Amino acid sequence: LRFAGLGIGVIRLGFGISHLLNCPADDPLVDAAIAAYRDRFATVGLFENRLYDGILEALEALAVHSSLFVVTSKPWVFAERIVPILA
Repeated sequence: LRFAGLGIGVIRLGFGISHLLNCPADDPLVDAAIAAYRDRFATVGLFENRLYDGILEALEALAVHSSLFVVTSKPWVFAERIVPILA
């Protein structure tokens, strides 16, 4: 598998989280919640990913006839670490 593209950069997650926290999107609590989520994901969450049943076999069959690429909404720094774990 290869990576393609430059990514889309940073996406502002505040509006969904502010709704969950019942506070305005510009509340400092939103930034703190995002930072806490990212800290946990960087050390624990990225290891909690798993492949859907049958996907490895499907990818192996496709790879015989085509080039495969990774498409993800995850930041590059995480995608680079997750793909080898799942492959």
